[in-house]
Amino acid sequence: MNNATTFILVSSLVSIMLRFLVRQHIRSTGLYSLFVLPGTFLHELCHFVVAILFWGKPRHLTIVPHHTAENRVTLGSVTCYRLNNLNSFPIAMAPLLILLIPVFLYSRLNIGVHTSPYCIILILYILFSVLPAAWPSMVDINMALTKPVGTAAWLVLTYLLLSRQLSFTGLYNDWLSLPIPFQEGR
Repeated sequence: MNNATTFILVSSLVSIMLRFLVRQHIRSTGLYSLFVLPGTFLHELCHFVVAILFWGKPRHLTIVPHHTAENRVTLGSVTCYRLNNLNSFPIAMAPLLILLIPVFLYSRLNIGVHTSPYCIILILYILFSVLPAAWPSMVDINMALTKPVGTAAWLVLTYLLLSRQLSFTGLYNDWLSLPIPFQEGR
């Protein structure tokens, strides 16, 4: 495991543990929601942007906390009007894109012994407030599971891409090498 991977894993685990501890000690929902507002905003923004890219017709984004009928607190939500097998899984899993933030921080900042304590505190706050929001909620997971065919197709595609059985450049090169129908001289 290289330094970047270690940084991402450690910062993710520490931020999740700290957020859990803070949630246990802050009894006020309003105070807690203010504390995690950056993460909530990014979580919902990821849903919204991916819904636009996948034609999910997002209509309403809110980061105002409210109580549900089950006496639970919802920190934010996005309403989409066109969910189908193609787009429900990527829209539901969109907050995973937040995991790119520690990659960016690690690759762009020279974090070391001589780093300013203020810079370190700012980085820790960003990681602490944003990284726990990267994980899809149970509502997100349930939304993806309402379209099992699409979810299965996306999981197979993700597996093939991550296991390098399939690559975008290979698909693109194969597409370029296809003969063009009705082309003269072939």
